[in-house]
Amino acid sequence: MQFKHKIYNLVVGLLPLFLIQTSFAYYCSTSSGSGYINIGDSMAEVKSNCGAPTSVQISEVKDQSFSTTEYWLYNRTQVSNSIPLGIEQPDARVTAGKTFSFAISNSKVKSISVNGNSVQSTKNCGRPINIGTDADTVLSLCGKPSNTNVENTPSDNKVKVTTLVYDQGEYQNSLKLEFIDDQLKTISE
Repeated sequence: MQFKHKIYNLVVGLLPLFLIQTSFAYYCSTSSGSGYINIGDSMAEVKSNCGAPTSVQISEVKDQSFSTTEYWLYNRTQVSNSIPLGIEQPDARVTAGKTFSFAISNSKVKSISVNGNSVQSTKNCGRPINIGTDADTVLSLCGKPSNTNVENTPSDNKVKVTTLVYDQGEYQNSLKLEFIDDQLKTISE
């Protein structure tokens, strides 16, 4: 029993070495200041802790994010049962109804199409649905779509990247801190 207790204490003692760190702190020590910085800090916070940078590089790069658009297709076919004369079994006749779709982006209707034509609004679900209507409203009025399609489109936007470079002394590499939209994203030496 005492052996098992020693093994347990050893494992519990080593456990922190194997856990993944959820936060990251870097201690910057430069000729103009020193202090801890974290990914996500603002540029002002970093300058407050690390001091004035040796140089500043500003560039624009293509935004790596994607916009997601969901296409909800509704196919309203109509089925009518009729009994032709002289036949005992009902004859099901399918007639084409309206086909309409909604492009949903950021939980809002971005565009509407009815039978292939772009429209600003539709009453195909009983009440008007306009561009800008919430996706939840579309679901509550129209129900589950007959078919869905998801499209991820790369952003055409550019983002401003600011790199602060700090001289860390004669025997160390320069410290490079990269910011996107005033948030610290990478730390490298």
